Amino acid sequence: MSIPIGTFVFSTNAVLLFVVYTSKNLKDPTYTMIAYIMALDCFGAIQYILTFASTVILQYSTILSSKIFCKGMFYILNCISSSSLGLLCGISYYRYKIVSMASQIRSKEKELTIIKRFALCTFIVSCIINIPVIFTSDGDGRYCDVLYIKGYEYLTFSYYATLAVFTYILPLIIISINYSRLIMKLKNHVGPADNQFNRKRKMMQNNRILKMLIIVTSMFMISSGLYNFIILFLTANVFTWQLLSIKNSTLHMILAIVLPAGFINNVLNPIIYMAYDKNIREAALLKLRPPKKDINIRGLKQAVTHTLSPTSSN
Repeated sequence: MSIPIGTFVFSTNAVLLFVVYTSKNLKDPTYTMIAYIMALDCFGAIQYILTFASTVILQYSTILSSKIFCKGMFYILNCISSSSLGLLCGISYYRYKIVSMASQIRSKEKELTIIKRFALCTFIVSCIINIPVIFTSDGDGRYCDVLYIKGYEYLTFSYYATLAVFTYILPLIIISINYSRLIMKLKNHVGPADNQFNRKRKMMQNNRILKMLIIVTSMFMISSGLYNFIILFLTANVFTWQLLSIKNSTLHMILAIVLPAGFINNVLNPIIYMAYDKNIREAALLKLRPPKKDINIRGLKQAVTHTLSPTSSN
């Protein structure tokens, strides 16, 4: 089941990523950051397939190769999650900025340059702060699991708790504040030269984009929250995934069901983009719709007339 779901997520995000990058109407900082999130979701889809195929992969692996595989999987998963949350924070701030601080917005080219630098910095920081994940995860040839340093087991929990604060709780607060302020601004915002029709049209467009972003962010926060909860629960009780299956098989089964549910946001994101964002939907339909055959009506009419004319029969 993991392969079809992962393939669906990869293909849909890859197609929409192509649409956003190649559409002239979507050359906007918001859509650029959404494109980066789509790219991360593509990597997440590959990682999802490998995670649930790990039981098969590890059967044919040596101890050393299983350790490298599992440490890499944990590290990449955390990097993707941290980078995505950083980009969602950037989107929430930029959407607030273009409404409340429109006069401070530079040219689109300069804004895009800033966004690209911000995205690069976000990815680099995510890669750095998740380096300890390599030392707190392990593989034994059968399972990928949490690793504890003997005599310093509390360090694993301390690290993951700190990581959750900076890569989940803090971004959640920042995003909530930005969108709350943005909603309040949109209710009272009137442009200097707007007539009633233009104001209503802009409000509807902003509301659709805002609704899409809030849904995508909420879904990601739920899935990321589930993952953080499971990791913190295991490390707080000094459990490994394998040890939990022995000590409490019922709880292990429940968490085994909850963990894949954390991937649901990657499945729904492409659907949400198409359903709530008119610009992405129109660009996708334009790119993916089969080209219409151009029919030269005038030339066809002349050809028919020539065929039916008396001179043509002679």
